[in-house]
Amino acid sequence: MYVSLSSLNMSTRPSSRSLPWHKPGCALVFGILLSACSGSEQTPPEQPSGDTPVLHHVGLNSTDSDAAIEWYLRIWPAAERTTIAGRPAVAAQMYLLFNEVDDPPSGAFDPALGRPEAQSAFWHIGAFANTTNMDADLAAIGVEHLPLYTGLDDPESVWRSGLTPYSGTLTTDQLREAEYSDPRPGGFSYVLGPDGALFELTGGANTTPSMSHVHFFNEHPQCAANWYVEHLGMSLPPIRNEDGTRSERPPYEPCEAEHGAAGYPSLERAGTIRQPRGTAVHGNGSLSGYTRQCVSGRCGDDQPLVPSRGQVLDHIAFTVADLDGWRAWLGASGVTIVEDVHDFGDSRAFMIEGPDRLAIELVEASGVAPVLALGPDGSGAPRRDRLNPMIASHERGQPLFGLYAPANRGGRGGAPPPEAKTPAQLAEETLAFDRSDYVFNGSMEGSVDRGLPAWTAYVQALIAAGASVQSHPLVVKTPRIADDPALAIENIGRQLDSGASGVMFVEVETAEEVRQGLAAMRFPIARRHPGGIRRVSALVLGPHGGRIPGEGRSLAVEPGGRTHQLDNRRVTRGSRQRKRDRRGRRDRSPLARRGDLARHLLDEGRRGKPRARRGGLGGCDPEGPVSVQGVRRTVRVPRQRK
Repeated sequence: MYVSLSSLNMSTRPSSRSLPWHKPGCALVFGILLSACSGSEQTPPEQPSGDTPVLHHVGLNSTDSDAAIEWYLRIWPAAERTTIAGRPAVAAQMYLLFNEVDDPPSGAFDPALGRPEAQSAFWHIGAFANTTNMDADLAAIGVEHLPLYTGLDDPESVWRSGLTPYSGTLTTDQLREAEYSDPRPGGFSYVLGPDGALFELTGGANTTPSMSHVHFFNEHPQCAANWYVEHLGMSLPPIRNEDGTRSERPPYEPCEAEHGAAGYPSLERAGTIRQPRGTAVHGNGSLSGYTRQCVSGRCGDDQPLVPSRGQVLDHIAFTVADLDGWRAWLGASGVTIVEDVHDFGDSRAFMIEGPDRLAIELVEASGVAPVLALGPDGSGAPRRDRLNPMIASHERGQPLFGLYAPANRGGRGGAPPPEAKTPAQLAEETLAFDRSDYVFNGSMEGSVDRGLPAWTAYVQALIAAGASVQSHPLVVKTPRIADDPALAIENIGRQLDSGASGVMFVEVETAEEVRQGLAAMRFPIARRHPGGIRRVSALVLGPHGGRIPGEGRSLAVEPGGRTHQLDNRRVTRGSRQRKRDRRGRRDRSPLARRGDLARHLLDEGRRGKPRARRGGLGGCDPEGPVSVQGVRRTVRVPRQRK
């Protein structure tokens, strides 16, 4: 599926080669040798029928793709780091595909201007989500919202549109007549992404989370919508009739329309022109375009849209089933071919120039990974492949049932202890029971030093027997954090290093204890988990990617806490490697980095009596997980799996 980086060349190139439709005669047309020579006209190709393009990815240029990906994963934790056609990418309901460049790409959003200096047809990318309380969530990971001005003379601003003192988006004239409105939930907001990419977050309480949002600017938005229908087989949104029915919308005619008045809230103090607007519906969503903003002297002088190639938002890509059919149709239609058919991993692709010089790539659907679907059963949560299936069950709101790990114990009631079993026998018993969601061990609650040797031997036997974190995630008890917080940091790190994928905090009485435990599970070098205090071990059990119940990443430690993966390959320390080293301070734990470590709380006193609502804790709830105020809130779940 992967090819060399050159196969997706995103650099700015003036090449614009279109293969003309050849007239009668012997010719090589689109790679097919026409052996019959005749004077008759060749039938021009038709648009592939029933093959509506499906949004696949947005291509971005970045000076540090690794850091950019880390940022997008912080913004959208349900996304995945992956590769597409050999390039680093973020997988969600659309992919973000990165091309690393030496110099900062053009098209970066300038907060002082409220726009880029050189604006292409790409306005922004983004995600649908409930933004009501998102400011606190983003502030916790160091991301600030861009200001939205509520009017021409607004001395302050709001961070989301639902906080304006009026309802809707209004022009300056409408604002004079607008009635006051209390804050509303949700709305749209913007943050500034890596390399200056503008990222919108928009939605309310009933919004299905999805990172698949794209908006454009066009010279004539409705003409652009017509173009997508005529050339790419998309459709216009239906007309909603007064009686509630819908009817097919004909092409916009005429499609040129006068610019409307600027409105608010807006990223620009001068307001945003939102009319006219054109929308085209593709196979898994829609594209919306707004009119170019630098008109009528708003930017000092009229500034036409520039080509998207080479900008931070480089191109948009769709998958199609009949790539050759589309190539023939678009070439015959006179559409500019920016890059002709080439390998795209195990698939193929070609690139065209769309409305207002937007680069559009068409990718053959067979051979490329599809975008992530939304969660099952109407959950609205994006589906992802979890290293730790316990987390996936939590996301689905399901209870978990664990198996207490088999162990050698003393005899009961004064009876002599049974014959000791080997770690291999204990592992065999574990694998023979297939009705549990995880394996639990409480032997280290009193002392990690006392219980760790037998536990480690058991884990190694599980590895040898074929267990994995996907089949048998391991959860362990750790001693009471409050007794010795410094020792708790060491204990939790050793337990995770040994192969545990979850830790139970016992006798928790305050929210601060929970915070200390969570920090002990995170490395201090983690960008996604600021505030981590986990000790970096010289060796973590097992090779990454092997059959391991735990984290499985071998680490080498340098002075200053920098870590490097250990493998059997020779590391070439060229300029690219040194660049990686400089930005390498990120969490090397695959479970922690993906949000797959489980944390469980046991809120009880020394005698096992629940200590409800002390020090910021909620009470023990036999029907659901405990709520830790100020740390994490969870919902009640049914006691039985449906």
